[in-house]
Amino acid sequence: MAVDPDSMMLRAVDISGPTLASLLHDVLAADRDVDGLLFGRVAQRMVSTVSDQEEATSSQKTTATVTGFCCSGRLFSFYDPSGAVDPPQLARVAGEGIGEGGRDPVIGWFVARHNTPLRPSMREAAVTSSLRGVSSAVPGAPRPEWPLLFALFDTFQTHNRATHTHDYRLFQCRKRATWHFDPVSVNIVNIGPFFRGQFDSFSPTAPFPPLPLYPGGLDSPRVGLSTHSRTFSDSSGGGDDEPGGSYLEDQAVLDRQTEGYSLEKLRNLVGREAPPQMLEIETLYRAMLGRLEKLAKDTCRASEAVHEQVERNAALRNSNRQGPLPSTS
Repeated sequence: MAVDPDSMMLRAVDISGPTLASLLHDVLAADRDVDGLLFGRVAQRMVSTVSDQEEATSSQKTTATVTGFCCSGRLFSFYDPSGAVDPPQLARVAGEGIGEGGRDPVIGWFVARHNTPLRPSMREAAVTSSLRGVSSAVPGAPRPEWPLLFALFDTFQTHNRATHTHDYRLFQCRKRATWHFDPVSVNIVNIGPFFRGQFDSFSPTAPFPPLPLYPGGLDSPRVGLSTHSRTFSDSSGGGDDEPGGSYLEDQAVLDRQTEGYSLEKLRNLVGREAPPQMLEIETLYRAMLGRLEKLAKDTCRASEAVHEQVERNAALRNSNRQGPLPSTS
């Protein structure tokens, strides 16, 4: 028997810390009121409660998990000012969504405003009603058997942008006589004492690039290559006829990940018979960190250049609005 989604009471909404941080970043970067879609999934499971004083009881727990989002960068991205959803625009916005391990279905939508109370408006109630009525055959339409979520975000920043404040609240949209927005608690996964055990069991892995082995020795890097492994690309096509060119290509691929680390050193870290080489591993790790540090510095310089250009454009617009200064002659 089909279950009415409006009769399902959500216990909580789970969202990972990186997903929430990415959403807040996009909201702040837009620098205006925006809307978007929420992707995720809804799960139901039986929870048993056992105590010494009472008998064991079982209850059904419904939890929604937000795994991705799509921030449109503006308002009225998939609906008009009256609150009616435009199915083609909804499909377009949903196609731009991001998620973890592939995009999950739409489970709700959100609005980000500046310096406003965290209360849904009449227009947002109309959009929610229209979104629930969209046919499931339309890409981006929420599943009719799942509860519908609505999230509100409020941002505030000081005049010099030194302090940013973010408030948010999630609601479960349920239709009775009219649409009601019931607040739902939010669990941020990987933040808080309840998720500390996940960090203890975390095992970092950084696989090596698919480099070829050189069993013939460092002086003859291409000897016996065809019987042990493959090169990065088959573009050389010459096999052992062009050892220098393919070797340089392999070194170039390695340089893109670790600057200053030679292919000969990496040979000591691959292969079944290679003994543990802690010094080489530490050297490779330092080289990778150096590469990341260089990329981070390049990104900071590019961001500063963009910020300076934005300030110059803003000053130029202000000067154009004020017009030319009156002459004093």
